[in-house]
Amino acid sequence: MKRAWSFCAVVSLALAILLMPAVQAPAQGPNHPGPAFVLNASADPSNGQLTIQGANFPRNPYVVLDNQELTIVSANATTIVATLPAAVLSTPGSYAFTIERPRQSLIAPFIVTIGAVGPVGPVGPVGPAGVQGAQGLPGPQGDQGPQGIQGPQGPAGNTAPPTVYGATFAGGVSAGTLAPGAGTTLAQLSLPVGDYVVHAVVTGTAATADTLSCNLDANLGLSLSGESQVGASALTTISNGQVNLTGATNIPLLAAYSVATGSTAGSVQIDCVTANSDEGGITATLLAEPVTIGGSQTFTNNIGNTGGTPVIPGGWNRVQNINNTGGNNPI
Repeated sequence: MKRAWSFCAVVSLALAILLMPAVQAPAQGPNHPGPAFVLNASADPSNGQLTIQGANFPRNPYVVLDNQELTIVSANATTIVATLPAAVLSTPGSYAFTIERPRQSLIAPFIVTIGAVGPVGPVGPVGPAGVQGAQGLPGPQGDQGPQGIQGPQGPAGNTAPPTVYGATFAGGVSAGTLAPGAGTTLAQLSLPVGDYVVHAVVTGTAATADTLSCNLDANLGLSLSGESQVGASALTTISNGQVNLTGATNIPLLAAYSVATGSTAGSVQIDCVTANSDEGGITATLLAEPVTIGGSQTFTNNIGNTGGTPVIPGGWNRVQNINNTGGNNPI
């Protein structure tokens, strides 16, 4: 049996030729409605024939390939078989052909590749942009993606320092009896709602044969039955101190103070008296600094509380390994 030599028949569309409008011909009867067009074409070198498939071919077509009219072997409305010239079979390449009606014009151009496919040609110039198509309908909403990882913490913003309230005094103190709101008021601060650490220092004249006593008094500023607590009757002593001016001069006063939400007023003041006579040359400084209550801790002395041993008063001196009261009971 003779081995058939099969060429790879690759059909490639030539855009420039396919875009050429086919010349309309007169109607050819009910067996050939509509314009003729080619779907594909293939060459069979074993029998030297070209097979063309499409639709609406004429009854007696002309097939012209490489400026040569081919001999028609068979033809109907969908298939044409024609004989290929020997020169074409011996020269592989891509050939343009046309199908024509007898004594009329071109009706269907096409290109067929005969033999091996040659190398790819250079890229042609970019054509003009086409008209933008109509926007399509939105697709269905996709599933929610997984939560992303938490980003790094940003830098801390600018925080304004808290307002520190202060007052000072320089003058004399009258002799008398010390009580909340009684005596000489050296300095006073009005404070808004909040929590404070209040610190005061009163200084007298050194080497004076007298005793200086001071209270740090606070107006709690609470509204009771719609009436505000005002005046000396509302003052409460939150810290006090005393100094004999013959040996020392300073009285430090320290206390925590809160002005509750809804309070009508809040104030702290220093009230002082002397024991013997009026004294001059007294100075005082009063400061109130806002704080957050609960920001400090209270420590309990547990030194010595092991194995049933009671707590050692005053704590423990770790350098000398004795308690601060002088006892020598190592833990």
